[in-house]
Amino acid sequence: MAYFLSLDMGVQSIGWAVVPKNAADFEKLAMGVHLFEGGTDGDIEKGKDESRNLVRRSARALRRMYRRRSQRMIRLSNELKRLGLLPQCRMHIPEDRNAMLEELDRRFAYFWQGGELRCAHLLPYILRKEGLDQKLPEHAVGRALYHLAIRRGFLSIRKAVGDEKEDGVVKKGISELEKEIETSGSRTLGEYFSMLDPEKIRIRTHWTSRKMHEDEFELFWEAQAQYHPAMTPTAKKRIHRAIFFQRPLKSQRFLLGKCRLEPTRRRAPMACLEIQRFRYWQKIMDLKYTVGKDFTEIPLSHDQQDILADALENREKMTFAEIRKLLGMKKTEKFNLENGGEKQIRGNTTSCRLASVLPDRWPKMTEKEKSILLNEILQYQSSSGLEKRLRKLCRFTLEEAKAVAYLQLEPGYSELSRKAAGKLLEKMKEERIHFKEAEKAIYGSPLKKEDECEFLPPLCADRGAVLTNPVVTRALTELRKVVNAILRKYGKPERIVVELARDMKRSKKEREQISEKMRNQEKERNKAKERIIKELGILEPSRNDIQKWLLAEECGWHCPFTGKQITPASLLGKEPQFDIEHILPFSRSLDDSFMNKTLCDVYENRHVKKNKMPFEAYGHNEEKYREILTRVQNSEMPKAKKERFTMESIPEEFKSRMLNDTRYASKLAVSYLGKLYGGVIELPDEDGKTGRRRVFCYTGQ
Repeated sequence: MAYFLSLDMGVQSIGWAVVPKNAADFEKLAMGVHLFEGGTDGDIEKGKDESRNLVRRSARALRRMYRRRSQRMIRLSNELKRLGLLPQCRMHIPEDRNAMLEELDRRFAYFWQGGELRCAHLLPYILRKEGLDQKLPEHAVGRALYHLAIRRGFLSIRKAVGDEKEDGVVKKGISELEKEIETSGSRTLGEYFSMLDPEKIRIRTHWTSRKMHEDEFELFWEAQAQYHPAMTPTAKKRIHRAIFFQRPLKSQRFLLGKCRLEPTRRRAPMACLEIQRFRYWQKIMDLKYTVGKDFTEIPLSHDQQDILADALENREKMTFAEIRKLLGMKKTEKFNLENGGEKQIRGNTTSCRLASVLPDRWPKMTEKEKSILLNEILQYQSSSGLEKRLRKLCRFTLEEAKAVAYLQLEPGYSELSRKAAGKLLEKMKEERIHFKEAEKAIYGSPLKKEDECEFLPPLCADRGAVLTNPVVTRALTELRKVVNAILRKYGKPERIVVELARDMKRSKKEREQISEKMRNQEKERNKAKERIIKELGILEPSRNDIQKWLLAEECGWHCPFTGKQITPASLLGKEPQFDIEHILPFSRSLDDSFMNKTLCDVYENRHVKKNKMPFEAYGHNEEKYREILTRVQNSEMPKAKKERFTMESIPEEFKSRMLNDTRYASKLAVSYLGKLYGGVIELPDEDGKTGRRRVFCYTGQ
């Protein structure tokens, strides 16, 4: 029987319908709903779900942290015992280790000032302080170094993307501690802590940086090495490594998607030269200009294309007005891309930025040398590590290495690999054709078939290496069960329709209004980006930076919750003092839209607002809550956002994350279902051109 298969995918259900193609078979119409448990625990529809692996993963991470800390301390104690700086002891046995440390503390009690009991907590810090100015006994040196290694401070990895809110709190705490140390006149972290009263100020509540501990180690070792012959430069390197070595983060490259044209290759970073050039050549080949009263569109000549390409290679961007001037065109001649609201064409940002910090070296480098340098820049997470690598590998000066190591390149990844982009770019330039034509010429027709599958194969054989969303994984796994059961009974359908859970279809007028709104938002984002570049010198403001700036403008550059004034430096400087905060907690509302975001002082956010609604956090304090609402009412926030500050509960509705999960699953389902037809989801017409589709994806009602 010839039939069409309709599927309605959800995160906990799949609706299906077998619709006969011929009216005579209509009595065979069949339909049903397959229900299944979601890929996470909890109520998915209410957004109160979490990964089944979360508890296990958290416990495993904690065990790993404790184990590695214990191993680090044992390695350090072995090194110290080898140098005679600690007495012999079985450090791997907690009872023996604690007994040894207590014995050392009793022996060095004469360093206590006043002999008060509270000073027992300060003894290791006092040893670290006294060791800067006078000779300490060998075992006192070991006790101080052992204590220094227990908590070695926060190590920031600049190129790693982490929790911005938590990262901001840590860095602000470190900055405040640095100011306190400087104000007190202390030379090191240990000296500052030795002057505190632990009964009034708890030492462990302070955020410390790795650099503070390393600086103290250098000063302490230099002061004591003159008294103890065993403390040689070689010993210093071994002790330093035992205390401060930290293994690099595990590469997440295996999670990076595959190139759609070169399936064995990973997608390339946007900063790659091949991707940068492919991007602007795409625009050049798309570019046309209108002439005459009938607005005839004419593509650029080969000479014009070459002139524009040379200019874009050395420019980060060019406006259409600048392009007209470059090509000697009239102001009345408009480009087709301008009609879509575009204002500019992006050039080779990577080349421009590297040329700005290497003005003498970059232009003289060969393409191979440039590629090698860029590979080094992209693979290093640590700026200091990259700096050392560049000085050794490329023979850079200290100034050149520092400039390159801290250079900000364009973030993100392309959908293509370097190999695919290089092939397409060469074909486009050689034959002056559109990239789609180049793709067809190199990789063949998109209608090229693979082996058809009689039934859908297991998901892990196709996407297991890159699909990490548990909700989507479960939905596609259940989809396979449903479709294969239908195939066994009815055979292969002529057409499959997958419905997405999306917004309701809109009228033409509504679509026009939405398009206009999106263009206005893009203008505001561009203005904010220009202000950030001008006032703070951030070459590539992130999406998050731009969003924070727009939120600051919306709330009048004052924190809605505390009333504190917000400045560009306090917003996006090295030590941000304000976080993006969800008005209605994201963990409960799952609303990550701009409408649910504002700014909040870091301390207020961490200690007062926390994971609460404004009413829950401040409703008990009528005066403060009234002040917050007054600031909100006087701001430029839209009415809908202002109302969120007054809500006493979160409406139970279809949450945004559930929508996103369903959309994602449906899109992946289209390519997954295409395997039934050898990866071909379109049928050719009689003339050989693309015609009827066999797998559709529609918006939901």
